[in-house]
Amino acid sequence: MKPKGELTENAERIFEELLKELDGNSQSVDAYALSLLAGCLDELHAIDEEIKKEANPFVNKHGQIHPLQTQRNKTMDNIIKFFDRFGMSPRARDRSSAPAPAAPKKSPLEKYK
Repeated sequence: MKPKGELTENAERIFEELLKELDGNSQSVDAYALSLLAGCLDELHAIDEEIKKEANPFVNKHGQIHPLQTQRNKTMDNIIKFFDRFGMSPRARDRSSAPAPAAPKKSPLEKYK
């Protein structure tokens, strides 16, 4: 499977690592979503590098939350959503391994026939 869209060199490396972690449990239709996840992880790394350069990375000169922190939070939200999609978090793995509910013996719609 190849990444979709234009990724940085680092994002392509992340994409390949993600494929290895998924151990063949992804399909070619997942390439675009995996590419987006790789891009988000690359973006998070870039944001963290910029934050390291800031004197006060949490609050700007006006006392408001620093824009880099806002951007980082949004990127993390996206990463968490992608992790859930690919079963890469404990919560997602718990959901995917839960047994399917038993089929009812009688359809609940029977009484309306």
